[in-house]
This record gives sequence, C-alpha cells and structure tokens, in this order.
Amino acid sequence: MTNKENLRIITNKYGSIKSDSFRIKTKDFDFLMIQAYKTRLFQEENQRYKQALEFYADKDNYEVDVINQWEPVRPVVKDNGEKARQALEDDNNVLKPSLTKEILPEGE
Repeated sequence: MTNKENLRIITNKYGSIKSDSFRIKTKDFDFLMIQAYKTRLFQEENQRYKQALEFYADKDNYEVDVINQWEPVRPVVKDNGEKARQALEDDNNVLKPSLTKEILPEGE
C-alpha cells in the first residue's frame, strides 16, 4: 500500500470524528508521526535549496565593481557553484535519527 493510499484510509477512518477525544490505532498514529517527520525534513531541504537559488537569482551577484577592485570578480564566479554544492551535500549529511527513538514514545 502506498503512503497516499494509507493516508486516505486513515482520513476516512478518523476524518469525520468531531470529538475532542478519540482513540487512534497505534499503527495509524505511528504512520502519521513518520509522515510528519518526513514533511519536516522536506521543508528543511526546501529551505536550503531556496537559499541557494536566491543567491544565484540575485542580479547584484552578476555585477562587477570595476572601480573599487583591482581584478573585478562577479560574486557568482567567485562562488563557483559552492552554494549549490553545499545545499545538495547537506542532504547527505542531515542527521536522520531513528524514528522509534526520536518520534515515537518509549516502548512503542
């Protein structure tokens, strides 16, 4: 079963409950917690990519100060793609703690 199908099943099971308190199966709760964790990782990844793209999209980083510099260098040329490589490299270095230790309660 795909994540999308599982989420649809859980939504159908619990989506119409209008009570402040109800019971949810541990399996369903665990699935939702894992999805929340993955969402947070994707948001952090998206933020790193956005920051790198903003640097390369900034027109000022392509301008050259020919008056105040002996050898004019564009910031983008000086960067030589380092910001992009760093954003991509961070994906491999993100600490992904064990879901059972970080997200799920002890003993679950």
